[in-house]
Amino acid sequence: MITLKQSTAYTFRIGPFLDQTDGKTAETGLTITQPDIRLSKAGGDFAQLAASGTLIHDEAGWYILTLATGDTDTVGSLIVAIHESGALPVWVEYQILEEATYDFLYAASATPLADINAEADTALAEYNGPTSAELVSEINSVQADIAALNDLSAAQVNAEADTALSDYNGPTEAEMNTKIDALNDPTAAAIADAVWNEAQAGHTDAGKAGQQQWTDIDAILADTNELQGDNVPGLIAALNDPDAAAIADQVWDEAKAGHVAAGSIGEEVQAHALTSEVSAVETDTQDIQSRLPTALVSGRMDASVGAMAAGVMTAAAIAADALTSAKIDATFGQEIADEILKRGLSNVEPSPGLRTVYGALASLVNRVKINGANLEIYETNDTTLVASIPITTDSGQDPITELDPA
Repeated sequence: MITLKQSTAYTFRIGPFLDQTDGKTAETGLTITQPDIRLSKAGGDFAQLAASGTLIHDEAGWYILTLATGDTDTVGSLIVAIHESGALPVWVEYQILEEATYDFLYAASATPLADINAEADTALAEYNGPTSAELVSEINSVQADIAALNDLSAAQVNAEADTALSDYNGPTEAEMNTKIDALNDPTAAAIADAVWNEAQAGHTDAGKAGQQQWTDIDAILADTNELQGDNVPGLIAALNDPDAAAIADQVWDEAKAGHVAAGSIGEEVQAHALTSEVSAVETDTQDIQSRLPTALVSGRMDASVGAMAAGVMTAAAIAADALTSAKIDATFGQEIADEILKRGLSNVEPSPGLRTVYGALASLVNRVKINGANLEIYETNDTTLVASIPITTDSGQDPITELDPA
């Protein structure tokens, strides 16, 4: 078997390819292509050669075969088989070795076999292992120790157990029963008695519930003694609810001096309770009354408006039925129409669309231009395009190229 280095390309002669009928005549004109060359790597399924091409005949039925690195990339056996029509099947088996192993055996720097044998002999000579007799003796000693462990009698085991039990000083059954009986749950009455009969002296640490309880009880006792010396009925009688008139009198008769803290209601009232301010309010009220009509007309106030501020008449400020034909004078309506007709289109540009009143007027009075297959309508500045409308032209008619009213 031929040995090859892993992932290395090789060129070989494969054959001879002999006639399948007589088994001896060399077939020198075969056409052997990539699909005809089958490879099995490390016992795997057959597959075609990695490299494409056609084998060239060398001589006597032997053909030149090149294995690429992709063909020799798997360690193990490599079978190359070719069964071409008209010839007997030909195959060859290679052994692919890992690169380091191959170099160790076949590289120019590989260690000769004689040197390897000499190194092995030296290592064996230097190894001072036990003799056969020494190994047998050691094995027999170990077996004897194991056998000795199995010679304990039942009496010996029982004796050791008795000794261990006698050394254990555990409680007796009677002692255990006494302890268990002492664990019986106390009744609720017994727990309550124990709590209330607990000595105060044992619970005086700061921050503990017992200490807090004694402190609170002492404070309650002191307050109770104080109440006993107070005229409680007299204090209660003094709390009788006053009537509204008494409260009002007290509020208005309250001295200002006692209510001057910054930010208080009393301080604010005092700041605006001067006689001069009251007089100013009265003067303003009388002035307003002099400006109003003396009487209502059909429940409304009739007055003439000399001027209005900007933004007074807005859509949001006028009710839906505020301006009706019954409420607008004919002359006033005509004046509105006249102003609309006289208003320049430049005031409403740009228009949101052509199909509006603005669009209709713009197409009549603004610049209009035919540009190719479109009719263009401009704003009043004659430069800004309002709309471009596709048109249909007739070559038999005189074209209108532009309309620009001055």
